[in-house]
Amino acid sequence: RNLALEPLIEYHLLLGLGCIHEAFVRHGQAKYFHTLDFYPSVHILKSLPAPKSTPDTLLVLAECFPGDELRFSRLYPRIQEKSGVKEVYFACDPRMHSLLSRSFPQLHFISVKKGIGVAALDDTAHWRSLPSVDCACYLDNKGWALATKVQSCITVMQALPDVIQDYSSLEQLPSLIPDPDRFAIWQRRLAPYTNKLLVGLGWRSSLRRYDRNYWGISLCQLAPLLRLEQVQFVCCQYDGCTEEEEKFLSHLPPETLLRLNVDQMHDMEETAALYANLDMMVTAPMFTSELAGSLGVPS
Repeated sequence: RNLALEPLIEYHLLLGLGCIHEAFVRHGQAKYFHTLDFYPSVHILKSLPAPKSTPDTLLVLAECFPGDELRFSRLYPRIQEKSGVKEVYFACDPRMHSLLSRSFPQLHFISVKKGIGVAALDDTAHWRSLPSVDCACYLDNKGWALATKVQSCITVMQALPDVIQDYSSLEQLPSLIPDPDRFAIWQRRLAPYTNKLLVGLGWRSSLRRYDRNYWGISLCQLAPLLRLEQVQFVCCQYDGCTEEEEKFLSHLPPETLLRLNVDQMHDMEETAALYANLDMMVTAPMFTSELAGSLGVPS
């Protein structure tokens, strides 16, 4: 407790010690969560509003990356309840709007397109109204317009310490609900393989960065797993296979890793319906495990 650590390092250390509440308090203090402080600073809250100063309108900004957004979305109903605010808006990735709206019909979602890094902003039209490109990881023009109108604004990470006290806070959270019609279609399509355990498989994040690459796996490392006869693996590598991976798979029987015609990067509804039909998901830390886990699939 006497160590002076960077917030994110201390966050991981506190999680490892089981100090869940303290971990999220520290995580919320990380500098990169304060991107918006310099702009509508009068609106930004460091935690959920206190009862004495409860505003009439509140905007909750989703996490920057889709996997993180999905993981914490199951806490949204609790955030709304804890806030005590009459009108709460939850910003969400446009790809997730219908999935989240179906799963939490009591909440009000607004689609906000986010740009992760300047290099990703190939079409700048969505962000021309922002006071700084730094804001693009949280807001687009429409989101910015709402952020400047509501009385208060908060990021999900800043709200988490108010709704997570310990591990029991993470029990019995609601699961996301896939589209029932699409779910039924995938149930029929996967019926020929249900004599085996249906396991989704992914091995690397599409975010090619050192810290992400460190946790990645290669298909060659997974070769012993792929030889299990009682398992039917389904490809859940959402950005597809590289040339090297294609070459590796070409030496295996065609159905060793079942590859289905689904745009797992952009079609969230189809992807959720597919994943919800799996018995299990095995991946590196990445978007696929977050979506499957949020649907209630062991991951």
